[in-house]
Amino acid sequence: MLGKKEGLATREEIKFFVDFAVEETDLNMLYKTGIKIVVPALVDSLDNKVGDKLPEPWQTYCEDMITSIYEALQDKVLTDEEIDGILSNVATILAAEIDVPLIEEADEVEAFEYLMKYLAVQVRYVINKRKENS
Repeated sequence: MLGKKEGLATREEIKFFVDFAVEETDLNMLYKTGIKIVVPALVDSLDNKVGDKLPEPWQTYCEDMITSIYEALQDKVLTDEEIDGILSNVATILAAEIDVPLIEEADEVEAFEYLMKYLAVQVRYVINKRKENS
């Protein structure tokens, strides 16, 4: 384990994100309760087995991103400082280089950039939605 956590997220962070996501759905209360009980344990187990295998600096980048979003959403009010911190983590990830075996350098960079930009757009969407609702 090179990063600061076992896996990429703590059990509390995973539970928070699952609860947060489930509350945004239109599922009935019984399904929501079941998901809130089962999914965090499954995700935490998978994260603990796989998350530490992610090479540095990616493990630290992911941990920092998860933690900054978790901390920012705790009070359900996003400050400009919290948004800047999250966007700074996104920018760090977008600026970093990676090496994927068996894929040519140009293709791997392009594919990774698209993936990270998609994730950055999703983070920005959630932030803007929360900002509008507060």
